[in-house]
Amino acid sequence: WWIRTRPGALGPSFTPWPWMNGWVVFDGPIYLSILEGYSRNPLDNGRWFLVFPWLSWLAGGLSPRIEIVLLAGVILNYLALLVGLIGVQQLMLRKFDESAARRALWLLCLYPFSYPFGAYYTESLFLAVSVWAFLLLERAQWWGACWLAALAIWIRPPGLLLAAALLLLVWMIVPPLAEQSSIV
Repeated sequence: WWIRTRPGALGPSFTPWPWMNGWVVFDGPIYLSILEGYSRNPLDNGRWFLVFPWLSWLAGGLSPRIEIVLLAGVILNYLALLVGLIGVQQLMLRKFDESAARRALWLLCLYPFSYPFGAYYTESLFLAVSVWAFLLLERAQWWGACWLAALAIWIRPPGLLLAAALLLLVWMIVPPLAEQSSIV
């Protein structure tokens, strides 16, 4: 049930759909190789960051065909981007007015380096998980924020930095909460 390709097929043009190749360049083949078991070294190819490849494989209906998994991964990324944008909007509305929130969303989407949000990369999923972890933390939903931070660690290596930032934020939030509860 694993995806199988011939050796050397993970080049820049390895799908039968030429229009799909633009979304699967650079790191895309690495995420596919995680599913394939392409490398014999378990520490190679980011094999510990399995969430995105597995989700794209599940979204593709457990298909053994590369093009189905890639298409499912790209669609998954656009859905994750939508969830992330909703989170960014809610986070912005907590601190700024609606005009600033709208501008932030447009800038995030139109930024020249926002290309990976629609490609077969982990960026959209990481954005969604990160933003919602901070939102849950601000709402004092500690366990949800912890689970999302743990998930972020399994999505990308910078998830460790996210977990550290969340811990710092908890350290900054909890003392004021303790002082408020002692007053009441």
